[in-house]
Amino acid sequence: MIRFLFLLSVLIPASLSGQKSYQVQGRMEATCSMDTMRLFFLDGISLRQIARTPVQQDTLGRYFAMSFAFIPPGFYFLGSGEPTQTRQVILGTDSLVFLQGNCESFAQATIYRSPSNAAYSQALQATDQLQNQANQLNRQYQAIKSSTEDPMGVKQQLRQLDQQKLALLDSVEKVHPLLRKAIALRTYLVSPEIQEQYPSEVAFFAQSYFSQVDFSDSAYHTMPLLNEAFYSYGMTLGSVSLPFETILGYTNEYLKQLPKPGPTHKMAVLGLTSGFRDRNDDAFVYFANLYLNTYGPSDNPEFAAQLRKEVTDKQALLIGSLAPDLSLPTPEGDTISISDFRGEIVLLDFWASWCRPCRMENPRVVSMYKKYNDQGFTIIGLSLDRGKDAWVKAIAEDQLPWHHASDLLFWNSIASRTYKVSSIPYTVLLDREGKIVAKGLRGAALEAKVAELLKSQPQGN
Repeated sequence: MIRFLFLLSVLIPASLSGQKSYQVQGRMEATCSMDTMRLFFLDGISLRQIARTPVQQDTLGRYFAMSFAFIPPGFYFLGSGEPTQTRQVILGTDSLVFLQGNCESFAQATIYRSPSNAAYSQALQATDQLQNQANQLNRQYQAIKSSTEDPMGVKQQLRQLDQQKLALLDSVEKVHPLLRKAIALRTYLVSPEIQEQYPSEVAFFAQSYFSQVDFSDSAYHTMPLLNEAFYSYGMTLGSVSLPFETILGYTNEYLKQLPKPGPTHKMAVLGLTSGFRDRNDDAFVYFANLYLNTYGPSDNPEFAAQLRKEVTDKQALLIGSLAPDLSLPTPEGDTISISDFRGEIVLLDFWASWCRPCRMENPRVVSMYKKYNDQGFTIIGLSLDRGKDAWVKAIAEDQLPWHHASDLLFWNSIASRTYKVSSIPYTVLLDREGKIVAKGLRGAALEAKVAELLKSQPQGN
């Protein structure tokens, strides 16, 4: 809170200094019921009030005015504190900021006479457009990057987009340096030369997403866009099947740059918590607990209580937890349960006959099964198929010699609902006690984990 205490100490009413350096004024309709206009800054998820003034009446309607000899340049909120009645606004950069709107929907108030707020609004729209273009081009680039052919000039178009993004940063910096710092959170460069420095598309995204941001800058302490940026970052990482350890490695590279505890760290952790919610339970619980243990219920008791309940609800599928048991029909009409295989290293392999990536992965899984089966390793294939014929045919075609089970209910399968599977192929690895050891592993990473587990828990012990 040191930074915020400092902020309060320099937020000087102009009436005390004899000058009017910074003013924020606004008008609302005569019937407006708001009697006090409040000024807030964002502290993680909470709005902290730092000033207020009466809303007054004249012949033109309701109005308010605040004047400060100095206010630190930054992002603030004006209104009642209720979401629909509170407007984000940049203050401390322009001598006058004027707002006009309906007090019941003040969040949508129009801002006038402020070059900084106008430039920021335009830059947000521009970054959305540039990133949409980059996403489309990057899909094309991923398809051709291993080829020497580039018939549509995709690589050059990606380079040009990066130049436009950097030019946008330069242009908003001329309005005010604060704007560059904010828009840097949305500036994700995609030139082929940059991407080729990383072993995979996911690694490129994870390790270069904040390449234009200097997290040591105190301007980020109360910047709402920082929370949004970490939310987007977590949401994207949570949407791909990554081991929890990999996610933690990527995110900690950024979090270790943020003073802990501190406002920037708090907003980043809360952004990640929201981003991973319903996308990766292990990551969600980790970051939720990081917030709760670092900042505690005293920061926002109601939110903390709700978050703690969510954490409790998700404990069942965390690494180290006993895997939820399931009993499902086999192709032969029998029933098998996950708990039937205690004492073995078990891979729960979520797949389907219609899933092309699953079918492409199957030969490698067959090879791994044959290599380790006699050491006490087995697989239960949990299919998300809808019809028995297609399921049985795929098992035969791909020569999958392990156990199979399915209720043939597609995404409504009790297996996918219990284990919260949102995409396939997906794997859950269990140790000999039936505890979850790893989730979402594939390929070499999966085989390495199986080998490691068999070594640490040899058969017969």
